[in-house]
Amino acid sequence: MVGAEERAPERRPKRRGIAPKLLLAQVEGTASWALRDARPDDAWARWLRGAPELESRWQERESTVEYLAIMLAAHFTSVATFVPTDVDTHIRHHLWQEIDDEATLARALAVVDEASAWDVRPVSARAVSLPTPTSVGRIVHGHAGEWLSVRAGALGRALTMGRDELASAIAAEIDRELTHEAEAFEEAARHAHKGPDESRLALQLATTMAHNAGDLSRVVEAWPRGTPRRDEHISRYCRLGHVDSARIVQPFRLAGLVNKAVMADENHRHLALRAPRGLRSTRALLLPLGLWFDGGDARLGRSELEPSDKADVLAALLEGYERAPQLHGYLRAIRGLH
Repeated sequence: MVGAEERAPERRPKRRGIAPKLLLAQVEGTASWALRDARPDDAWARWLRGAPELESRWQERESTVEYLAIMLAAHFTSVATFVPTDVDTHIRHHLWQEIDDEATLARALAVVDEASAWDVRPVSARAVSLPTPTSVGRIVHGHAGEWLSVRAGALGRALTMGRDELASAIAAEIDRELTHEAEAFEEAARHAHKGPDESRLALQLATTMAHNAGDLSRVVEAWPRGTPRRDEHISRYCRLGHVDSARIVQPFRLAGLVNKAVMADENHRHLALRAPRGLRSTRALLLPLGLWFDGGDARLGRSELEPSDKADVLAALLEGYERAPQLHGYLRAIRGLH
C-alpha cells in the first residue's frame, strides 16, 4: 500500500473550452476583415494574435486571465457577425466557477472592464448613436448585453466567495449600463412622434435594450441555487423588459413591450444567412438592426460580391423567407439584389 507521503499530488481537472488557435481561426473565418483593418492600438486584435502563444498552456489554471481575454476578444469581434464564436457559456459561467481566489477574480474583472471599453463600431452595425448623450456616452449597442452577462457571471462568483465589496463594485457597473440605456430610451421616446428618424431611433433602442436585458436575466437566473442573495439579485436584474418583472424599471418595461410588438421577429438569429460566405467578406455587409435592413438591401445589390456569391445570398434569403414568411427584411434584401 502506498503511504500518504508517496501518493502523487492531486491534479486539478483541465478546463473546458475552445483552444485559442481554433478561436483565432474561427474569427478569421467569419471576420477576417476586422483583423486586417485593426489599428495597432486595438487591444482585442493583440489578444487574438497572441492566441498561438497560449495554445500549449490554455487549459492550465494559471492561464485563466489570459484565456478569458482571448475569449472576450473573439466574442467582441464576432458576436455581431453572422457566425459568432461559441464561447457564451464559458465567459458567462464556466470560467468564473474555476476561480477560487480574490486576486485572480480581480484581475479577470479588470480584463472585462477593458473589453467593455472597446469601441464596437468597427465590428458591429448594431450600435445606435444618440443625439443627446447620457452621462455614460452617446452609443447604445448590443455588445453591452454581452458585458452585462459576463459581469453577471462574475457577480455570482463573487457572492459565492463571500467577496461582498467586490460584488458591490460589479453590481455598480451593471447598474451604470442599465441607467445609461434607460436614460437614452426615455429621451428618444419623448421625441418619437416628431418624424421617422426619431421613431426609428426609439425602436432601435427598444430592441437593443430588450436584447441586453435578456442576456443579463438569463445569467442571473442560471446561478446555482446556493448562491448567496440569489433571490435578491433575481428580483433586481431579471425580466426587466417584461410586465411580470419583480422590479419595475419603466423604460425597460416599455422598451420590452415595443420590441415584442414591432421589432422582435425581424431581429432573430437569421440562421439561414450563416451559410453564404460572401456575407462574411466585408464589414459593409454586416446585418444591422431590423425592421428595415437599413439600406442593406441596396448594399447587397451594389456590392462587389461575385455573381456566384450573390446567388448563394439569394438562396439563403429565400430559405429564410420560407421559414418565416411574416418577416419583411428578407424581401427587402431580395429587392435590393434584384
